Amino acid sequence: MYYAQKFNLKKLDIIKSSLGIFSKHYALYLGSYLGNELIAENHNIEGVRIILASQYFFEHSEIDEIRRFSGSTYQEDLAIQRLKKLVGTPYNLITYNCEHFVNEVLYGRSESIQVKNAVGLLALGMFCYGLSKIK
Repeated sequence: MYYAQKFNLKKLDIIKSSLGIFSKHYALYLGSYLGNELIAENHNIEGVRIILASQYFFEHSEIDEIRRFSGSTYQEDLAIQRLKKLVGTPYNLITYNCEHFVNEVLYGRSESIQVKNAVGLLALGMFCYGLSKIK
């Protein structure tokens, strides 16, 4: 339970780490099974997977935020059921990234604020560009 103690992690807590200036990576702490701490994530190459926490924290050494899972035991059970069905789902930056995955597991809704913000900025940029051409 090294990572649970180091980061004060509980089952289904969201782990956010930086991937650059504007991008965050989302993953879920699953707890310890048979002496191994596990993480679930939607990896950009391998898709939804469950890996050892040691591998995750080796690949993501900068942790920005831990968000506590505040659901009931029933909600925890539902989340684990959804997670099991999603293992192996392919990654897609726009339609199914790591944030989509975490939100689908925990809340049953596949959505990404990062994608919504990026689309909004793109639309605003296109609008401003269009306005600059009207002369």
